[in-house]
Amino acid sequence: MQTVLLVDDEPEMRKVYRAALDARFTNLKVLDVSHGPEALDILRVHPVDLVISDIMNAEMGGLGLLREALVIDPTLVFVFVTGYGKQEHRDAAQKGGTTT
Repeated sequence: MQTVLLVDDEPEMRKVYRAALDARFTNLKVLDVSHGPEALDILRVHPVDLVISDIMNAEMGGLGLLREALVIDPTLVFVFVTGYGKQEHRDAAQKGGTTT
């Protein structure tokens, strides 16, 4: 069973992501948290295959989470979602080890 970690400070968005994943995948464990520090706590104790994270988060932005998470697990795969379409966010994410 693969595990996906959802990170978004908006509870309704986490519900939408979870519902979409649950509808499409039957053998998938979905964990969700509201902030980066909570995500890091999970990553330290649970193997995770994919992190889906909002790039803008009040407590810890997605790029900060990416940097710290890759220290814990350099093979971790990230997908960022955002309502902000800034080129510098994409460039920074790519430098952190992601691809678009």
